[in-house]
Amino acid sequence: MPFKIMVRYNTLKQIENFTRLIQLGIIPIVIMDWIVIYEYYKIERETLGKMQSYCNTADNYRMSEKHIMSIVKWMETN
Repeated sequence: MPFKIMVRYNTLKQIENFTRLIQLGIIPIVIMDWIVIYEYYKIERETLGKMQSYCNTADNYRMSEKHIMSIVKWMETN
């Protein structure tokens, strides 16, 4: 039976009452920001190359490309 690897993004999206857990302080609010940034990156990645997607996302959220790369890496690992 193959084992399906769950990346952090998929795990976070499956949590019930996610916003309530943020309100209670169980999940840091920055994680919600990272989810929004990661989703924007994924949309950009559908039509552009990886580096251009990093650049566009960084420009849109006024962050460094290195920070965007760190967010993407964190979301895509388990």
